[in-house]
Amino acid sequence: FFRVLMGKEGGLSAFCHLLLAVSTFYHVVCDPFGLGTCIFLVFGLSQLCVKIIKHACKHVALACGYGGPSAFWRRPLNSPRPPDSPGFPSSHTSNCASISLFIALETGWNPMWAVALTFAMAMGRMQDNNHTWPQTIAGVIIGPLLGVGAHLIAMNFQLGHMLESNSPYQLQWKCICVATLFTGFAFFMGDTLPVWMDTLRKYLPFKSRNKAN
Repeated sequence: FFRVLMGKEGGLSAFCHLLLAVSTFYHVVCDPFGLGTCIFLVFGLSQLCVKIIKHACKHVALACGYGGPSAFWRRPLNSPRPPDSPGFPSSHTSNCASISLFIALETGWNPMWAVALTFAMAMGRMQDNNHTWPQTIAGVIIGPLLGVGAHLIAMNFQLGHMLESNSPYQLQWKCICVATLFTGFAFFMGDTLPVWMDTLRKYLPFKSRNKAN
């Protein structure tokens, strides 16, 4: 089990993903029409914002003549991603920071768990050669801003407590929750789970025995 989590490639970031996934799953089960849905919405918001920033940085840099192999937006030369895939800022680091800090602010958990998880994710993304240190630092800065912003929005509109209030939009919120949770489940089954299973096949000890047979 720990060979899977702490493998040479992506082990630390995989461990961070697992912790964040367990926390998210817990809140989805315990509060599907409240914090559980909000976490998925925060992920969508964070992913959208970071992608916009990432591609904007790439296009502005190219327009200014910064397109060489050492350009700040490019991933490391030995990155498993395509050479033109923009890496500034790190999406995984930003998303980890925004989601973990949002959970901490909404639940009253110690924010230090979000800080520790974010820096571990940043180190993991550099360890598996997906990002340079400036790209992960940018993610460390942008992610918490998105997390705090999402928390303020949730507080203002009482998104996590819509069903507990006398809001006239309870039915609409339930529909949003069902659609969000279904989309999140489909994304997990179609995108995330296959990646995890591929990681298992790389590190589980029975792989070599199956080949031998």
